[in-house]
Amino acid sequence: MQEVDIKVLQPIYAELHASGVFSSNCQLVEIIGGAVNKSYQLIDNQRRYFVKIFSPDELGGIDRRQQFLRQKELAKLGLAPQPCYLSNKHQFQVDDWVEGQSLLDEQVDVAHKYRQLARSLLRIHKLGNTPILNFLPLDLPQKWQEYIAIAKLKLSAAEQLNISQWTDIWYSADNANHGSNSCVCHNDLSLQHVLLSPSEVIFDWEYAAFSNRYFDIASSLLVNTASIECEQILLLEYANLSDLPLARVISQVGLMKPLVEFTNKLWFMAADKQASLN
Repeated sequence: MQEVDIKVLQPIYAELHASGVFSSNCQLVEIIGGAVNKSYQLIDNQRRYFVKIFSPDELGGIDRRQQFLRQKELAKLGLAPQPCYLSNKHQFQVDDWVEGQSLLDEQVDVAHKYRQLARSLLRIHKLGNTPILNFLPLDLPQKWQEYIAIAKLKLSAAEQLNISQWTDIWYSADNANHGSNSCVCHNDLSLQHVLLSPSEVIFDWEYAAFSNRYFDIASSLLVNTASIECEQILLLEYANLSDLPLARVISQVGLMKPLVEFTNKLWFMAADKQASLN
């Protein structure tokens, strides 16, 4: 972590001081490593907090107020840090600081990490999508079109054919098995987003949605650049814990992999285009 130029963060300091929640002695220290949003540790006398400054987000279309309320509910369930302040213009959020090592940083063998990752995925997938949580359905083909429009891409005939085929796969998979494939999904579950026990808190729920469990698993494998061995460990653990046939888990995750890779490619192209215009 490193101290940051106070002039850059002056409006944030001003709002924190005026909020009545934090004192005039608070200090922000940058946490290096965020891919999109900037993160800081807020030190306020003897208390510590986590602060995330949101980047302009045309890609996610996130309702920050709804996300804040949802995180409060997830915190009650022990699944997320307790949020304590959302800025007036929804530009930053302050959460309670959570101690612990992430799966990425913990000095345990890789097999243990991926078995824990499988357990965390299933823990999320077992969540009931209550009216308070209100995770919205993920319409993946619609997201593709949004990213394509932002990136101003011109697709070839072959690419358009692939999109058509993957669209059919997405909607047919979503409707298969009487909807049992659909559940609450994180959609960005890296090893860094999972703390080991005793807290087992999960971070960064911004892209969570009511979606396809196998797409979520495939997304986690991609974001962690999992080896074949690690993938096998995760899928076996997930199948055993969920009482799903291993062959089905393997085949369905394999079906979702091209969709995940395509989504990831489009997201980065759209993000790069957006960054070049800002």
